Amino acid sequence: MRYTAVDDAMSEGPHHDTLTFTLRQGGGSNDPRAPWFIVDNDPPVDPAVSIVLAPTIANVGQGVDARFRITNNGPGASTGSTFRIPALAGLTYLSPGPGTSCSVSVGTLTCTVGALAAGASVDVVVLYQSSTHGAWTNTLKVRGNDWDNASENNMVPWVMTIS
Repeated sequence: MRYTAVDDAMSEGPHHDTLTFTLRQGGGSNDPRAPWFIVDNDPPVDPAVSIVLAPTIANVGQGVDARFRITNNGPGASTGSTFRIPALAGLTYLSPGPGTSCSVSVGTLTCTVGALAAGASVDVVVLYQSSTHGAWTNTLKVRGNDWDNASENNMVPWVMTIS
């Protein structure tokens, strides 16, 4: 008996799957479903988010330009990722910066990041206006379209005081 599997060129990481086959000769009572553990040989990607420039202090009514960096630490190429900033109490979202594709739904800002080669990065610029007094903390998150072998760098906190 010979088995052939075709790699789909997507990096999914190790996973369990079932291979279904048809017996062409012989017969017998073999179950035509065989469980397999598959080790994907496509290199994983590692999307990471970091704060490049985001003020930690602002006055009410002040414009706030924040710059965040999405990096693919590789070793494989990323097919894309999504960067999310949950609703920020104290800040009113105005618009994405130049070259940034973002939308807002139920207060959460979602930006789409295209494909990134290993080691490449893209900056996401977001424009806010400070609106409410207080100390605010939020967690920025990135999630890749591909299997991520190191998810601990997918989140970063942003703390801001508005007076």
